[in-house]
Parts: sequence; C-alpha cells; structure tokens
Amino acid sequence: MWLWLACGGVSDPDVTSPQEVITAVELSFTDAMGTTVARWSDPEGDGDPDVDAVTLGLASVADVAVTFWDGDTEITPEILEEAADHQVFVTGSAAAGTTTWMSTDEDANGLPLGLSWTAEALASGSGDLTVTLRHLPPEGGEAVKVAGLQEVASTEGLDALPGDSDASVTFPLTVP
Repeated sequence: MWLWLACGGVSDPDVTSPQEVITAVELSFTDAMGTTVARWSDPEGDGDPDVDAVTLGLASVADVAVTFWDGDTEITPEILEEAADHQVFVTGSAAAGTTTWMSTDEDANGLPLGLSWTAEALASGSGDLTVTLRHLPPEGGEAVKVAGLQEVASTEGLDALPGDSDASVTFPLTVP
C-alpha cells in the first residue's frame, strides 16, 4: 500500500500538484539510554509492510522525532514547509493507556505540528501505536487546522477530523 502526499497549497484546479509516495515512516526515540529507531516500510506498495516493534521502558520518557520517506528521499522538509496545512496524530490502544504523547513542535500559527513528541511510558502493557499525517488545507476560505484536533482524534477517531490522511501507519508498542 503506497501512501500519497498530495500537497502544495495549489488553489488553481488547472495546476497539478506533484505527489510523492510515502514508502516509509520512522520514529526515532531518544532517552537516557540513547537513540533507537522504529521503521514502517512498504517500498513495493503491496500492503505487506515491514514494521519494527517499539519497546519503551516502564517510567521512561523519550523525545520522539517522526520522519517520512519517499524511497531514499526524506520528505519531512516538505511537510515542514507546509506545516500550517499538516498535523501528525498519535492514536491507538498503546497511546490511550500504556503511554502518553505530547506534541512538542508547532506551526507558524502556534498549532501543533507533531513531527516532534515527548512519550512517557506509564504502565506495563502492549497495543497498537498509529501515526497519521493529516493534510488539513483551508476549506471554503476557513481554516480547518485548529486547536484540539489531537483530542478529537484520540476520543472520536481519525474519521472525525477534517482533511485527508497522507499516511497512516501502525506500530506494535510494548512497555514491559
């Protein structure tokens, strides 16, 4: 399954915005023990990704960086350029009870971007950790990226959000 990033803020329907294929998503966890990377990758786009498991130590706190790839090309800088129209969401059963996640970066409007997080392992357990890049361009001249969208995603689900998902991948997460 390939994931498309179709952005660019193009408002002229006759202008085609370039699309990238998101073939990999990486989570880099940095804590007192060092840095570990978990990777979701589906370079063939066949829906059979290679997925690294995430393990966090109980009571640990980690800084987490999210990066997106199109083959060997990191496309995170393009997401940063269009930060006002994007947000990364963290959801899933592991994010709901085993760990807490707080976005630590913002766009130019002071709203969460979600390429940087702080994760804290609260209790032993395991579950799914879903990382979703959402494209949130204005609709009808009105901003749809507003404060509180992470809470909406966590309580009502990703389908309750405006915009479209450019990528949504799931990692297994365990806190021993």
